[in-house]
Amino acid sequence: MLSGTLLPIADLLTPDRIAVHSAASDKDAVLAELVALAVPAGPARDGLLVDVRKREAQFTTALGDGIALPHARSRFVQDLQMSAVRLEVPIAFGASDGRPVELVFLVASPADAPGVHLESLRLWSHLFNDRSAMSALRLAPDAEHFREILRRAEAS
Repeated sequence: MLSGTLLPIADLLTPDRIAVHSAASDKDAVLAELVALAVPAGPARDGLLVDVRKREAQFTTALGDGIALPHARSRFVQDLQMSAVRLEVPIAFGASDGRPVELVFLVASPADAPGVHLESLRLWSHLFNDRSAMSALRLAPDAEHFREILRRAEAS
């Protein structure tokens, strides 16, 4: 079982923050969609998107195996925020294995919370190693099923 100081990812990643049929067609559109799912409209959303783009410009967050984990610490979020998309058509994200991504997860944490940020990335890393769960996410029919797959993976 995953443990730590954070709530389980499945508790933070609510169905309204998951898009299982994203039509985004490039990296920037995916980042914008992830931020829109994570943060209500307004200045915070715009600021977070700038921070996420800036982080992605430093080095790709594509992990290989069709998965990317864009992340940023930002003064525009007060609490840990997460969102996820499953792309209808995989897109290039600059992965070292050359494979386009189809599962993309956002982690946005407060600028003054580096420990929370690192812990959340650690939890995601653990989940990404669960090939069965990642395969199931690629087939989830809706956000509720997507979230339930994550919940079961975290519990194992």
